Amino acid sequence: MIAAPFYKERMSFLMDCKSKGFKRQTLQLYAQYQLHLIEYLDLKTFRIVTNEEISNAAKKWQNLEDKGSHKKKGTKSNYSFFIYFANMWLKELHMLPESGSPSISDIRINEYLNHLAYRRYSHAYIKGRRYILTYFYKIIEKENQEHPLTLEDIDKYIEYYTINQVQRNTLKEYLCCIRVYLRYAVEKGWCIADLDKALITPKVYSEENLPSFLPWDKVQKLLQTVKEQTGKSASRDYAIFMLLAMYGLRCSEVANLKLSDIDWRKEQIYIKRAKNCRPQILPLLHNVGEAIIDYLKNGRPNEVDSDSLFFCAPAPIRPISCNAIASVVYRYLKYSGINIKHKGPHSLRHSHATFLINEGQTLKDVGDLLGHKSMEATRVYAKVDLNSLRDVSNINWENLYEYKRSR
Repeated sequence: MIAAPFYKERMSFLMDCKSKGFKRQTLQLYAQYQLHLIEYLDLKTFRIVTNEEISNAAKKWQNLEDKGSHKKKGTKSNYSFFIYFANMWLKELHMLPESGSPSISDIRINEYLNHLAYRRYSHAYIKGRRYILTYFYKIIEKENQEHPLTLEDIDKYIEYYTINQVQRNTLKEYLCCIRVYLRYAVEKGWCIADLDKALITPKVYSEENLPSFLPWDKVQKLLQTVKEQTGKSASRDYAIFMLLAMYGLRCSEVANLKLSDIDWRKEQIYIKRAKNCRPQILPLLHNVGEAIIDYLKNGRPNEVDSDSLFFCAPAPIRPISCNAIASVVYRYLKYSGINIKHKGPHSLRHSHATFLINEGQTLKDVGDLLGHKSMEATRVYAKVDLNSLRDVSNINWENLYEYKRSR
């Protein structure tokens, strides 16, 4: 192994992987594949390796049977992993060709997003716009065309999501994003005049749906189920669930929490709200604090030089993402056999708000706790205020009607 080329580079790569939390078996596999790459790509000195070379070498490796490593001949996974690892390691060595110039759509999207950043829109908002606009150009197949956007492109975009049965409120969100982008595009000459005014969004009635929530007794059972789990990420998952359920935090607000956001002496937790970016200081509940402490002692990779509170369990070690949290919540909800329409983190936020409403808290108090900027966002929970709805149902409407007629 020492005699093979790139010894220092190979060891440096493996040590870096080790620091990122990769297991010993994975490091051994990577070390083997480094040698395979050197052999099959005939690497003796630093040089640029083309994609065609990597593909041809991967085919040779795929068709080789190695009894010593229990490698079977002709498996697709061997081919795929060879290419994956070659791109990963050779990129570290700067031995891959430079990526081509960005597409026309990428240039335009980046310019628009820089405009939003200049207007001080949040990082989460800009990230969401990038996702929607990237897929917009992909669906209409104009990623690298100078031709201006037309009404036919909009129709094609709407037809795609209609065929795939996307919900009306989701489609409306996408189209509202596209319409705002088109206003900017009109000024830049990227689309025909007044195209933004021709885009009609689907009709979605305010508060037409009930929030997807769990009764509080089921939330408590769910928390107990998560608490009883064992494994590497069990303490992390329980701490995340406690924050989602006990504070009604948004997924991104949990993902962005820092160690420095918790003041253990004052027993307070600092929340930077996702939608309005306003800071909010909340009391650190005792059971939530205990869950976080257990995670810090038994689950968090504290050797990592990062202020982030939560990290992904699979290597490489990195701060947890919203998608990872959503996957964790979905897995536990499905495992617990809970029948709920939306099996995501926001269902716990709705459950928290519904519990407070039914405990007699005002919409104003609940809105403040959830970080709502206006009462309009909180008003939806009036539909799940069972106590108030019960009082309304007990009103003698006939006597009230007669009273009004007599006046």
